[in-house]
Amino acid sequence: MLGVWLTVLGLACLIGGYKLHRHRLEFLKWPTVQGRIVRKEVRLSQLMSPPFSYAPDVVYTYEVDGKTYFGKEIWWGGEVAWKLDYTKRFLESLPDVVTVHYNPKNPAEACLFGRDTTDQRVLNGLAFGLGIVLTVIGVLALLPDTGKEKTGLEKKKVLLEKVMRGDTVQWYGLRVHFEDAGMMDHSDGSKKGFVVLQLEAKGERDEVVFAEGSYGEPHQWMGYEIRVYAEKGIEPSEITIELRFAPGGASQN
Repeated sequence: MLGVWLTVLGLACLIGGYKLHRHRLEFLKWPTVQGRIVRKEVRLSQLMSPPFSYAPDVVYTYEVDGKTYFGKEIWWGGEVAWKLDYTKRFLESLPDVVTVHYNPKNPAEACLFGRDTTDQRVLNGLAFGLGIVLTVIGVLALLPDTGKEKTGLEKKKVLLEKVMRGDTVQWYGLRVHFEDAGMMDHSDGSKKGFVVLQLEAKGERDEVVFAEGSYGEPHQWMGYEIRVYAEKGIEPSEITIELRFAPGGASQN
């Protein structure tokens, strides 16, 4: 599930970054006309908390193909929020006659200033970069474990685990099931324990009996090495299974 969410979030960042970049390139091609400011004042902004809670409020007129339009957007890409004194100084710096950038496909969409700044380019780059990273991580998390080759340090890995009768252990493609245990008569009149394991790997299955005399001795099968440890002289209900790769075995397949 985590892989799915990371992939979705990564794709969302990529799409968002692409749209920002495309809109910025479109804005750079917008034509300009002369306009006139008809109102400028300070208003409260909801973008930030005090003291950065003031924004300039401007209305201007401009004409495209003989039709008059009214605009309120100052910056392409949204508004800003400043301190009160800085907002007042900005409004005082605006001349009565201004240059208006308008969308040739929709002349009613206009603004006074663009934001083709380093910060915006960095923001677009971060959106793309974050999107790529999250998407790659998400996709990798969704890939199944295909049993990678075990080389180097991984060849030295050993599983040593206690199991009860009926339990199953899985380790690097090998499935070991503690199927049964019991006691058997020997020629000397004594009774000795035994353990029965079911092995499964690479589509093959086998049943192996570990007699008491072979506890702790290796049994090699399908490139694995299996050992069983159990208390002697009783019918084992709990055993310890040791699994490792046999030399030149499963780790090289």
